[in-house]
Amino acid sequence: MAAESARAPGRLPRLAVALALLGLACASAAPPPPAAVWEGDDVRVELEYQGEAEAVSIVGDFNDWDPARHPFERMAAERWRVVLRLPPGRHVYLLSVTTDRGRRLRTDPTNSRRTRDVFGRELSLLVLDGDHAGDGEGR
Repeated sequence: MAAESARAPGRLPRLAVALALLGLACASAAPPPPAAVWEGDDVRVELEYQGEAEAVSIVGDFNDWDPARHPFERMAAERWRVVLRLPPGRHVYLLSVTTDRGRRLRTDPTNSRRTRDVFGRELSLLVLDGDHAGDGEGR
């Protein structure tokens, strides 16, 4: 019993280090948040999607919810990207992800800002104005 007590304090720091390293590994695997850069009167927004898909597009109030208007470009096996030029304001959107199981609308996993429509459906939200762009950073 005394031998176990002597070893227990050494295990706790190792466990804490292992958990910290696991947290860093998980954090580095997360996709970056949407990038927004002012270009004249519009805002250039880059969105990425990571995951298995046959096709990915963005649908929102800025393109009449039409998946054909803003398809993502495949960058790698499971990495997709789209660049938009949007006017300042609030924009709601979803990602249209097509897999071998069909097409599904989903919120953007890289953007934590959310709102709900009149039917209660959760939507991703971009706020692009003179003070804030994308995730709340200014110009």
